[in-house]
Amino acid sequence: METGAREWWQTRWAFAAAVLLAAVPLLWPAVPPLTDLPGHIGQYRIMLDANHGPLAQWYVVQWRATGNLGVEAIVWLIGPLIGIEPATKLVTIAIPMLTVAGVLTLSRTVHGRVTPFAILALPLAYGQPFGMGFLNFTLSAALALFALSLWLTMAGSRWRAPVFLPVGLTIWLCHIFGWAVLGLAVFAAELAISRRPIRAALACWPLAAPLPFMLATAGGGGLTGEWNAAGKLFALIGAMRDRWLAWDIVATIVVIGGIAFALRRARVDPRFAAIALAMLAAFLALPGWMMGSAFADMRLVPLVLTFALLAFAPKNSRQARVVSVIAAAVFLTRIAGLTASYAISAQQQDRALAALDHIPDHARVVMLVRPTCDAVWPLARYDHLGGLVTARRRAFVNDHFQGNAAAMFDVRYPAAGPFERDPSQFLSCAPDALPRALAAVPRGTFDRVWVLNLGTSTPPSLPGMTRLWADGGHALYRID
Repeated sequence: METGAREWWQTRWAFAAAVLLAAVPLLWPAVPPLTDLPGHIGQYRIMLDANHGPLAQWYVVQWRATGNLGVEAIVWLIGPLIGIEPATKLVTIAIPMLTVAGVLTLSRTVHGRVTPFAILALPLAYGQPFGMGFLNFTLSAALALFALSLWLTMAGSRWRAPVFLPVGLTIWLCHIFGWAVLGLAVFAAELAISRRPIRAALACWPLAAPLPFMLATAGGGGLTGEWNAAGKLFALIGAMRDRWLAWDIVATIVVIGGIAFALRRARVDPRFAAIALAMLAAFLALPGWMMGSAFADMRLVPLVLTFALLAFAPKNSRQARVVSVIAAAVFLTRIAGLTASYAISAQQQDRALAALDHIPDHARVVMLVRPTCDAVWPLARYDHLGGLVTARRRAFVNDHFQGNAAAMFDVRYPAAGPFERDPSQFLSCAPDALPRALAAVPRGTFDRVWVLNLGTSTPPSLPGMTRLWADGGHALYRID
């Protein structure tokens, strides 16, 4: 589309407005209600205490140069100044803002201007990986968007290699998958230009700086899990999964419909068409677990759709205006819906966290969470809430995940037995799940049991325990 004047979606104020709007859903909740985020906050407390104080009896910090330190590094710098939870919230807010800015910047790089199809990709900044609290990955993916834009801009420059040696290492330190996304995108773009696989592969050498560190930590977490076709379909339709099934799926359908429309009616940039196809192939090939990371394949879905949309530009002004209206409407309604959803989740979290008033400092807590057995769509909000007990009470909780080369600490509390670490906090959906779990708790090892999401208005009385607090389906017990 060639016009002299810029349309509204191509202006600087539209760019700034989109970036600022991306922050809105996260402004009100004190703790962003993302699945894994409370667990990360607890781990940041362990990290900052660094083998000193009461937490040192249960957790041993072991700093490693590894591809999973993005938010940790930022919280390590600013957490002592403003507090761990405010620091985590600031970084969390920054991630969708950076993602939106990265998408719009890439569109300008590829097409010279922001296209309406790029606007349609903006809701994917709040895709399922972000909703599940994969902070390091989503931060690294956002930075990879800017890095790819810089790579394309510096084509032919002799300075590109020395610039990208530290750039690639920085993104790898944030998260190895973000570095892999950048490498795959660069390879696909170079292949689309040269048509020579070997030449395209060799062009990626400036991104190889992390390889020595990866070789030094090899064996810490390999391919695990199975290739699951049903899981991949669920990941695709759940690209923007949050709370309301119909609301989320309709938004995803509109995005996919925009890609289908563009395939027939829009102009296509071959580099980004190749990148989108490469991301799709990686999504289809990856197992559910890879290198110690869960949902390895699902993480790529928003990127597949984003790169596909970035490949297109309207052929004429009328098409551009129609697509821009639809895209802006989808973005605005998603921001409004997510703001409401996160407000609801924050209130639910606050009700459950009232139990902390009855948990003393340095306690030893068994957290037991019942999954939402009658609804598979809403993202879980309680799975790692125990991390806030560690952060606020410096207490031991059994929901911390670790055990691969990317982990910055080890759990060392053998007396806890099967309740030493994640996933021991999860109950099954069986009617007798709670009694069976409680029977296995070492009574002399723990002094509190925190039960979440039982789904009953009155939590039961438990033998050998005194109920200290209850609210809805949540309860806290003291082991007598």
